[in-house]
Amino acid sequence: MHSLEAGKTIILVNEVDKAVIRKLLYFDIFRHPLSASEIYHFCDLKEATPDQINNSLRKLSQQQIIFHYGGYYFLSNDKEAVTNRINGNKLAAKYMKKALFISGIIARFPFVRGVLVSGSLSKGYMDKGSDIDFFIVTETGRLWLCRSMLAAVRKLLIKPLRKYFCINYFIDTSSLEIPDKNLFTATELAFIRPTYNPAIYNRILTSNSWISTFYPNKSFQFNDIITRKEPSGIKAIIEKLLNKGAGEKLDTYMFQVMLRRWKKRYSDFDVEQFDLNIRTKKNVSKQHEKGYQFIILEKYKTKVQSFQTEFKVTL
Repeated sequence: MHSLEAGKTIILVNEVDKAVIRKLLYFDIFRHPLSASEIYHFCDLKEATPDQINNSLRKLSQQQIIFHYGGYYFLSNDKEAVTNRINGNKLAAKYMKKALFISGIIARFPFVRGVLVSGSLSKGYMDKGSDIDFFIVTETGRLWLCRSMLAAVRKLLIKPLRKYFCINYFIDTSSLEIPDKNLFTATELAFIRPTYNPAIYNRILTSNSWISTFYPNKSFQFNDIITRKEPSGIKAIIEKLLNKGAGEKLDTYMFQVMLRRWKKRYSDFDVEQFDLNIRTKKNVSKQHEKGYQFIILEKYKTKVQSFQTEFKVTL
């Protein structure tokens, strides 16, 4: 145990306390307070028990290291964040119905093998400005053909509707392991929600077992939101027509076109930035041009450093 001084209060911080603080620091970036149950299930300390988490929360709250309101815990004394979260949870429930409907449409496109909801909706939160983000798994060797068809349909939508149809991450069935093994990516994968073909979701979890390092206690059961509708026979017919040489040539062509286009558009990115934010390969398409992953990880690093400096403790 480490002793530290904050004002006139001596605080004893054990490993459970540190795990609680680490998790609250991360979600504080998004002004997203957590319940005691969530803190346990999102905790990165596998040995922690629910009773230990509750005891830690009670102690840290009494010492005003963290704050508690309406059944939620947070680091910044910001009760409005709780109200926002409750309202965001209600709105997410409505958006999830839309996401299921849209997932059913996406699933009918040729070579789509899995559809999952990502982003804020996957975490049960939405506000009026939020998008519905989809993580799509395609047949091996047909990712760019599939992506091009979906992108063409999205362009036909009027702009206000495109926010419900954000398709900025594709992988194929041969590349289910995500190479960016960090807290941000682990969080996105831990919360991603399958909406079509749960077998693919299970394969993603198996291929990315490393996320248990960050989320050893989290449940990965989302069977209640999976759409059971199966694609029509038209999909099978188109896939058969594009199953051999013609399909491979078209896929390669679309890949090369997009690679040239994005290298020109993001010419100010160096090789590392391009690969992290605009990953463009035959088996993956990732378009996160704002560098959100890097921004969040830097904010988290800053928050941890500030907390350690203020309370003289190593997290």
